[in-house]
Amino acid sequence: MVLRLLNIAFMAVAILFLCLATLANAETTRQLHGTRSRHHRRSNVITKAPAWDKEITNSPGHQNPAMAPPDPTVELELSDDSATSLDQYYKDAENATESSDVTPNKSHLSRRSLEKRGSGPLYCKDGPCADDSCCGPEKICGYGPDYCGKGCSSNCDATAMCGEYSEEGEMPCGMNLCCSASGWCGTTEVFCDNADPVHKTLPCQAGYGSCNIASSPSCAKGSGSTNGRTIGYYQSWNVRARKCDTKTPKQLNTKGFTHLFYSFAFIDPVSFKVTPAHDDDVKQMREFTDLSKDGKLQTWIAIGGFDFSNENTSTHTTWSDMVSTKANRASFIDSVRAYMDEYGFQGVDLDWEYPGEPKRGGRKLADTRNFSMLLKEMRAAYGSKYGISLTLAPDYWYLRWFDAKAMEPYVDFFGFMAYDLHGYWDEDVKTLGKIIRGQADIREIGNNTIPLWFGGLDPKKLNFGLALYGRGYTVADKSCNNLGCSFVGPSKKGGCTDSDGVMSLGEIKNLIKKGVKSTYLKDSMMKQITFDDHDGSGDVPALPDLDGIGAIPKELQDKVLKKCDTGFSYDNYGDLPKLWYDSGAEQWADAYIKSQKDHTNWAQNLYRNLFEKKDHTKFSCVTPNSRCDFDASCAEFNKIGKGGLYYLFQSMSSFHTFMKALNQQFDSKITLTLATVSEMRLILDIKSGLPQTTINIGSVLGSAFSMASAIAAPIPAVGGPLAGISGLASMIGTFTSIVGGNDNAVDATDTLTFAVKTAAVEGKRKIASIVSSVYGDFGHAQTDLPKTMLVGGADNPAIKVFGYGAWLRDNDLTDLSGAVERMSDKMNQALLWQMARLFKGFYVVIRDDLPINKCTHPNNAWDDRTGRCLDILSWWPKSASGRVGGDLAMEKVWDKWNMSPLWTLRNAVECWENNGGKIGDAKVKALQSEWTNGVPPPCFFAMPVLKGNWSKDAASDGAIWLAGDFVGQEGQAGRLWPKDKCDKANRELDPITGGQVKKCSSLNKVGGEK
Repeated sequence: MVLRLLNIAFMAVAILFLCLATLANAETTRQLHGTRSRHHRRSNVITKAPAWDKEITNSPGHQNPAMAPPDPTVELELSDDSATSLDQYYKDAENATESSDVTPNKSHLSRRSLEKRGSGPLYCKDGPCADDSCCGPEKICGYGPDYCGKGCSSNCDATAMCGEYSEEGEMPCGMNLCCSASGWCGTTEVFCDNADPVHKTLPCQAGYGSCNIASSPSCAKGSGSTNGRTIGYYQSWNVRARKCDTKTPKQLNTKGFTHLFYSFAFIDPVSFKVTPAHDDDVKQMREFTDLSKDGKLQTWIAIGGFDFSNENTSTHTTWSDMVSTKANRASFIDSVRAYMDEYGFQGVDLDWEYPGEPKRGGRKLADTRNFSMLLKEMRAAYGSKYGISLTLAPDYWYLRWFDAKAMEPYVDFFGFMAYDLHGYWDEDVKTLGKIIRGQADIREIGNNTIPLWFGGLDPKKLNFGLALYGRGYTVADKSCNNLGCSFVGPSKKGGCTDSDGVMSLGEIKNLIKKGVKSTYLKDSMMKQITFDDHDGSGDVPALPDLDGIGAIPKELQDKVLKKCDTGFSYDNYGDLPKLWYDSGAEQWADAYIKSQKDHTNWAQNLYRNLFEKKDHTKFSCVTPNSRCDFDASCAEFNKIGKGGLYYLFQSMSSFHTFMKALNQQFDSKITLTLATVSEMRLILDIKSGLPQTTINIGSVLGSAFSMASAIAAPIPAVGGPLAGISGLASMIGTFTSIVGGNDNAVDATDTLTFAVKTAAVEGKRKIASIVSSVYGDFGHAQTDLPKTMLVGGADNPAIKVFGYGAWLRDNDLTDLSGAVERMSDKMNQALLWQMARLFKGFYVVIRDDLPINKCTHPNNAWDDRTGRCLDILSWWPKSASGRVGGDLAMEKVWDKWNMSPLWTLRNAVECWENNGGKIGDAKVKALQSEWTNGVPPPCFFAMPVLKGNWSKDAASDGAIWLAGDFVGQEGQAGRLWPKDKCDKANRELDPITGGQVKKCSSLNKVGGEK
């Protein structure tokens, strides 16, 4: 197997582009900040990394666009891709005709019909528009009623980037760029003047940005504009993530640098205080700031980073949440100052990647405004004592949400990321594809900086960020290995960085020492190295993939598995567990993982070793958003003697598809739940003065996941989707959040909304954690998998997940909309019930005084099983003056959310009785059949319960005469509850002595109420 890998490696040529410079210099405009000092530790400085830091896996480069590639803005009206000159552009348009459904403009040409007819980016003859705009009636892409109305065939709800047909018709071009007639932001005459210069029918849209082309600054020879700042980022996690060639702060050569940034610290998503990213950082940061003792170097802390805002992390929206209110910003600002004082930093670099971008946790225009406010408030708080900088996005798709000009007065300088412009992730970008482009091409950098000049940015405040690492590709054709050639995937991993498509400067230098030549590309101002993975001479060592990582042991290579078959239906197969066991896949895969050093990337490594010529990057699977496509048929598995493994790969693909769909659709439904919290507050009539209390958000989320039985049929009795959901429910069922404690009901409800949102992130994080653990993502232990998911007979937990053939099915479970809809419904019910109990003082009362013929109030429900009338009463506020009685709010709740009064009240009573007279926790057991017949899980509607008669006399109206034969109120027979109201009644009846006219209960709160 290894020999074949080497032979194949000889044919696979990798091409690597590198830029061997540090963060570029720019003219210094401020004096160095105050002398380095370290203050005594402040009590509000967090010195230990939080538990959620393990969710964030830092990439080898400064950022990781492979996780969220930009969606580049193409200058569509005169796209270079269409290879059309301006003259030809109009000549081709002379005979263009109008569709009867398209409103003609003055030139009798629709806005988009001026583009050359053909297969350019403005046409959608073979699929949706490349720019995600509406595919109009003549297969022309555009926005507005002409394209998105009658006759539209795809993306018909699309909105323009800017202008009249943008969201709410109010979206301007960020950085003051020009908004073209077609609704795209740009910098050329097509956008800033008129896309139809002959007929003048397609002018720039005024009011949505500039309509004048900005001039770019020039650097005259000898101006000294590059002699001021030289900044380096220290990648703190290198000592933990790299296999070799690590560098501690003490080992850094600081010669030539004016600033060094320690990357990265994080932000707590609840308190918004700065936290270390790892416990090791506490010691490392002190070593790092010691480098500035001589006063010649400044050491700053960089906060955030690309991976901090990844989806499926608790910190996905933390930046946006932090800047959203003045109080949150103040908490952050104070924490940053304390953090800098504690560790001796002299400045802070804000690395938010990226504001405004929803995929990165942003909120469009709100982030733009609020980020500027943060900078203003930071400078007001810090004065000139601390430095402030921030990182600007490398391309306009992200840059548009920065208001750099508004920020400029408050920062020492900006860092512009002039790197990672391209990489192997381009293959997933429709407008780019598998074409090799440089990660730091000076021509593209020049174009990318143009928006900065539209924004009026002072070039003296700009630093170019240049990477001390290279991005690489594996070329499709060995004879074509330059810019513009095709690639099939990333270059192989380096021995130390251990990540596809990237090599550190040290790794590159090692290759050069072995004889690999570098070439300077004059036009792009980059260096390039081209090399075979192994040329047989021994001069260039085989890369780690070829040294046995994931290699299949000889005894497993030689083991022939039973042939697979596709001539039957999984869903109708009589005995899937037998099919699974007889295939030998479980036993073989178990032995394979045992043979490896660890389980990291075991699935992808196995695929690569089975099918060396296939693109293994398509089968990663390690996150819900990773590709998990195994491009191999049953016949191909049979051909290599591993037919049984076909069933394993089908199971892996099915599991990943299911978890991805669950992740996406649950996310959409939790958003709907968040939107209803305010409505819940209004319906329940929650007033101001809420007590601080703890809501079991885990049970709210768990209630949703108890709907697993509704997901799809047929489902095997053991394992499969039910086990997956059950395992997820067990992981999130204990999540709680403190809410309330606020005199303002609206603010308290906002706190609750944030608690639910945080819990939702927790739910999504758990989904991602399960996926990562199953497929072997770095840093995710398989022992973290919930026990309820481990159903097979294998030893390895990941293989146990696929046991009994539970994930073999004819069609992937991608359409979970119906089940997730019901999940959302149950989440709403669970949240409502907790809000009612905690913020309105609701109790279930078993009414001894109401026989069946009188158990008729809308708040009543007769329980035929026990022959009891169940009632719901509210005591709010919980004081002597607070009223005890029925509440119209519950009638509205039951009606609005389609809740059965009997099932809700009975569930609360049974929970109370089965828990010894205490409020029980929701028991979420997704493998059971709860909800299938409308029956909620045990304790789903948990609430305190009383038994007795309602007092009707004027002094104690609404209090309850307690019965003595009920759990939780032992010794209270014939006494009036609650105690405070009873005591008040006695004082009114006997104002002189306040004697015991009525026997009072010793209880106010019952069953562990707080």
